[in-house]
Amino acid sequence: MSNLRLLVLLRSPFEISGLARKRLSWKRILIVFDNVDELMHLKELAINPIVLGMGSRIIITTRNRQILNAYGVDDIYRIPLLNKDEARELFLNACRGGIVNDQSCSEFITRVLEYAHDLPLAIKVLASLLQYRDVTFWQHTLNRLRRGPFFEIMDPLQTSFESLDQEEKAIFLHIACFFHGKRGDYVIQVLNSCGFFAEIGIQALLDKSLITIQNEEIHMHGLLQDLGKKIVREEDPKNPALRSRLWLSEDFSIALNSTTKGSKVKSIVLYEGNSASQHEYLNIEGLSKMRNLVLLILYDQDFGGSLPSLPHRLRYLWWQGYSFSSLPSFEPYNRLVELNLPNSRIEHLWNGCKVV
Repeated sequence: MSNLRLLVLLRSPFEISGLARKRLSWKRILIVFDNVDELMHLKELAINPIVLGMGSRIIITTRNRQILNAYGVDDIYRIPLLNKDEARELFLNACRGGIVNDQSCSEFITRVLEYAHDLPLAIKVLASLLQYRDVTFWQHTLNRLRRGPFFEIMDPLQTSFESLDQEEKAIFLHIACFFHGKRGDYVIQVLNSCGFFAEIGIQALLDKSLITIQNEEIHMHGLLQDLGKKIVREEDPKNPALRSRLWLSEDFSIALNSTTKGSKVKSIVLYEGNSASQHEYLNIEGLSKMRNLVLLILYDQDFGGSLPSLPHRLRYLWWQGYSFSSLPSFEPYNRLVELNLPNSRIEHLWNGCKVV
C-alpha cells in the first residue's frame, strides 16, 4: 500500500475538454457519457468525434431523446423493458438465498414482478429487500406495496418528474391520473380545451421517455402512474377536496359532501366502471362549490339534490347520462370550450335567454 498514490483532480469542463483533445486525439477509444440530463454538459466537454481515431465510439445514455437529437448522434437505440423471462432471471440473480429457490415461492415472485412492471430498477430494489427473508416477510412486503411504492423505487422517478417545467408536470399528472391508454388525439383535444399546449407537452414527455405511443394510444409505465397519483394524494392526504385531481368515486363523494371552504379541485374524471355505488346517495350541489374546476368528465351517475350553478372556470364538460332537464340558468359559460351531454335527460339547455 505504500506504493499506492491517490491523486484527486478537480477540473472545470473546459480543462477536461483540453485534456481530452490532447490525450485522446487520433486514438481508437470508447467514451461513455452516462445519465446525461443537460445538453450543455456535452457541449462544455466539446469532444469532437472527428479527431478521434478510426473505429472510436461515443455512447450517451439519457432519458431525454431531445439531447441526442440536438447533439447530432448517428443512431438512437431505445432500450425496451425486460420481457417476462428476462425480468424473472434478473430477480432470481439479484435475490439469492432464503426461500427464493423454493417451489412454494413461485407465486410470490410472480406477484413481485407484476408490481415491478418489468422495470429493472424496481426489480433490483425489491430483490435486495426480500433476499434471505422468510415467507412471512414476503407476504407483509407484498401487502405493504398495495398501499404505495417504496421510496427507493420512487425517488429516481421523482427526479425525472422534477426536471419538467410546470406545464409538463401538469400534463404528466393528467395522464397518470386520467389518460393512460387513451387515444392521443382525444387526450390532446381535452388538454387543449383546458388551456394547455398539449402537443408540445406530450412531445416533451415522449422525448424524456415518460410516456410512449402504442397503436395511437398514450401509455405510461405503471410505476410512473403510481408516482403521479402519489404526488396528487400528497397535496392533502386526508381531504380530497384540497387535491387538484380526483379519479376515484370515493374521493369524489367525499369532496362533494365536504364542508371545507376553498376547494382546490381542478379536474375530475370518473370513467365507466368507476362511478359511485348505486346505493350511495350523492348530492350534486357540492359541485357548485368547486370554484377552481376546469375539467369534468362523468359517466352514468345519478345524483340527488339540485345543480344551482356550474363552476365558472369550467372549460371542458363531458357528462354522459346527465340527469337534469336543463343546465343551470344563472351561470356564465364564456370559458366553456366543449360541452358534451350524451344520453342525457336534458330537454332544453337552460330556462330563459342567455348571452354566451
